[in-house]
Amino acid sequence: MKHWFVIRADASLIIGIGHIMRCLALAEWAIDHNLTAILITRNLPDTLLQNIKSLGIDIKELPCKAHCNSTDDYTHSPWLSTSEITDANQSADIIFHEQLLRDSPPRFILVDHYALAAPWEQRINSLGPILCIDDLNDRPHHCHWLIDQTFNKTDESYKGLTNKSCELFIGTTFALLRKEFQVQKQTTKRTFPHSNENWHVLVTLGGVDKFNITGLVLTLLSKTTSFTKLNITVVVGSTNPNIKELALLCKKYPID
Repeated sequence: MKHWFVIRADASLIIGIGHIMRCLALAEWAIDHNLTAILITRNLPDTLLQNIKSLGIDIKELPCKAHCNSTDDYTHSPWLSTSEITDANQSADIIFHEQLLRDSPPRFILVDHYALAAPWEQRINSLGPILCIDDLNDRPHHCHWLIDQTFNKTDESYKGLTNKSCELFIGTTFALLRKEFQVQKQTTKRTFPHSNENWHVLVTLGGVDKFNITGLVLTLLSKTTSFTKLNITVVVGSTNPNIKELALLCKKYPID
């Protein structure tokens, strides 16, 4: 019997793609343990489909038009486009249906969403243990495990925000890395350039960068006195809405 688990995460110009990408990093390693996944999501950008399907993940779309508006319970509640409980009920229906089809419950339910917290987790908890990924520690959680891979965070960051039985995995020791970066870590040697050498600069601001911070960084770098000694490489995601503008900027300056 093939074991499975659930991912609940979204992506958009506002949300970015980081939540889904770090869930996919975990899914990539889960394959080695005979685990498959389903992704429950809403309004998924087409540009992510190839990455998701390459891992054999089934996609289950939530209704695009919600029956009720989002609440203001948390800072990022508007990301959801519906209420937290409505999302929980819709997700629960999908999980329950999949459980009947697969004749087994999910091994765990992974949730990575700034607009979901304890009420969602408590509603879903009866269907499988909850693994939560967070990095804001700005709302309560009720889950079995919680991962926050942020540098300099400690268990104290979640004091009073989780149930007592929740097992915390806090700090960069628990960073979710895709396999390609695990290999790169073992093969790359970093050296600090000498004063007479050109500096190699990588500029990357995530998969979306809606407000074009990448362009701002490049403009600022172009004004430095040592700009001619910089070898600049820009990496952007295919969902970046400013790609054409950045391409023109790169032609203006000696940028890869």
